[in-house]
Amino acid sequence: MDLVAALSLLTFIIYVFIGVHTFKSSTSSAETKLFLLLCLSLSIWSLGYFLGNIPTFFASEPLMKLAAIGWCTFTTFVLHIALRFTNNKLFKNKLLQVLLYVPSIFLIYVRVFLHWQGISSTDSIYVIFSLVNTIYNISYQALSLIVIAIWGKRQLELNKKRQAVIVVSSSAASFGINFLSEAGILPAMGQFYALIMVLGIYYAIIKYNLLKIPSDILFDEILAEMMDLFFLVSPSGEIIEINKRTVSLLGYSEREILNMRIEDLFSEKETVKKIVLESPYDKHIYQELNCVTALGKQIPMDVSCKKIIDEKSKKVISTVIIGHDITLTKELEYELHVHEEIEEKLRVSEEKFRVMFSEHSAIMLLIDPENLNIFSANASAQKFYGYDQEDFEKMKITDLNGAENLGNSDIGNNLKNILDKSVTVIETTHRLSNGEMRNVEVHPSPIKGGDKIMVFAIIHDITERKKAEEYITYLAYHDALTGLVNRKYFVETLEEELRLQVNDPKKLALIFCDLDEFKYINDTFGHGAGDFVLCEVGNRIKDCIKGEGIVARLGGDEFAIILFNIENYMDAEKYIYKINGRLQIPMKINGNKLNIRASMGISVFPDDGTSVDDLLKNADREMYSVKRKNYENVNN
Repeated sequence: MDLVAALSLLTFIIYVFIGVHTFKSSTSSAETKLFLLLCLSLSIWSLGYFLGNIPTFFASEPLMKLAAIGWCTFTTFVLHIALRFTNNKLFKNKLLQVLLYVPSIFLIYVRVFLHWQGISSTDSIYVIFSLVNTIYNISYQALSLIVIAIWGKRQLELNKKRQAVIVVSSSAASFGINFLSEAGILPAMGQFYALIMVLGIYYAIIKYNLLKIPSDILFDEILAEMMDLFFLVSPSGEIIEINKRTVSLLGYSEREILNMRIEDLFSEKETVKKIVLESPYDKHIYQELNCVTALGKQIPMDVSCKKIIDEKSKKVISTVIIGHDITLTKELEYELHVHEEIEEKLRVSEEKFRVMFSEHSAIMLLIDPENLNIFSANASAQKFYGYDQEDFEKMKITDLNGAENLGNSDIGNNLKNILDKSVTVIETTHRLSNGEMRNVEVHPSPIKGGDKIMVFAIIHDITERKKAEEYITYLAYHDALTGLVNRKYFVETLEEELRLQVNDPKKLALIFCDLDEFKYINDTFGHGAGDFVLCEVGNRIKDCIKGEGIVARLGGDEFAIILFNIENYMDAEKYIYKINGRLQIPMKINGNKLNIRASMGISVFPDDGTSVDDLLKNADREMYSVKRKNYENVNN
């Protein structure tokens, strides 16, 4: 075996390992799927060169064609990953996504399907192939580096900047060495040089979580980073969950707050009770209230209340209450009030306002309500939106508003209501200079500027708050650990399916699945290992069912499945065989191989029952019968 073959075999093994390992860490991520394809293309390239350099056993030309599939496609995968990961505008165009792969398809067709051995370097098809290959590699690789470098430069988070630096530097080194090999300065071993880029990306994945953000971590980070108070309240008014900001601002311990009712933390107790217990479920309520700290201090709050509703029963599950400290806003409003009342101090007040406006950390705009022009924006607004003062002076407020169906007349009506003081807060979306949309809460007030009435707007970025509300709604119907639907969603879906059978009767099956000896896993390897097993079992069952039914985690180590469009009991039994086959594949936990067994029971509608209770009882009864047999088989 020569050096090229040995290095090609080594890179083949590394590419396969990195691709599969990264994909297994986040199977639902589109970015990790693309990265797996990139690694597979490079592994195919390496495998072809490895086998092609052992002439004793293999014919060289067919294997070089196999390798060509890898080196013709890997550059396309690199650019595709760069566009998707950076959320580039080019990626959002479906036609451009298709056109992205045209050069690699052309190169594969020429190299693999045309009779390559009879083509000389002077033939026109060879000249065209070489020209397209050179332009394709240089342009795609350069564009990938530029896209990631620009993205990294724009990021405010140090973690993301480090991701960009690692990916760009390792990719640039890989591409540069490869070009030297194309020029004949270095040996033609592109499959080996690409390893620098892949190892750089893999390091960024391991070290800085490139390409993946687990949803539970994301939700915890959203709550941790929120500068607003956050309460999740039961329908009867008990506090279920809070964030760290709530604890630090109010001065109570977390346990003390969780043992209180929500009205105990506000001076307007009856108002808060009415909001939680009596307000309409379909109304998003905004109200100014005073929150009381452990020391008795009252903090003025702009409170947002949103009830989380069960989509089926239309009953309230919980209430999300988010409070924004508006102490500074109240102070500003007081300054404005003094400014209006004391005419003899007008010049001093205007100067104070100008200094406050320009130097304050809050995002502030001055708007002319007659023509909708932005009269002025403070430094915080310029930093947030990404425009300078000259840009703002050429813009209207409609240029920032992200609601495409909101015309000048609608915004004009809003400004009129502000002048009438009938509007105190507006929730909308604003577009930044880089095209990013942010949810904002606008607190407008009319002020007098010389001979004109202007609208003074204080703007709060509430994007993270909105994400938190959306995620809480998601958790109402999903299991937080596995991502599967929960018992509530499962039962409601089964009830709805049975109601539909009245007019259009079709058979469906219910499968109960309970893991055997799961307590042993928790006791022996710890609850972290148990959680891993539950997630892996859920993924394997879901892969077996695909679009043929619904998979739910009912709690503990219990799973349940609804199968649609089956003909008989044996159709459902086939899925049990399929699931058992997948579960028999050992799982690796801390270097140990675990064999997972499960007991499953089936009930078929309408053969085993026509009600939810009957189907659940029969499936449960059969499942426990199977579990007893499994236990007897193991002990005998």
